[in-house]
Amino acid sequence: MPVKPCQENGKKGYKWGDSGKCYTYTPGNEASREAAKKKAIRQGRAIQVNKFKLKEIKSELELLGIEISNLKNRLG
Repeated sequence: MPVKPCQENGKKGYKWGDSGKCYTYTPGNEASREAAKKKAIRQGRAIQVNKFKLKEIKSELELLGIEISNLKNRLG
């Protein structure tokens, strides 16, 4: 997913995808705009890393013979 423009409380900003947090910036302030965009990019990277980690965990559980559905039932 790409970084997308957004608005929050009437302020322009950037977010990752459709559901990310909107990082706002001060209009006319290039440094503020770039900082908001970088925060949205970092958010996207964190989401991607977490998805990768979840896939790794799922693979490890499968190697141990533990199904995700069984684990969910045990944890409640």
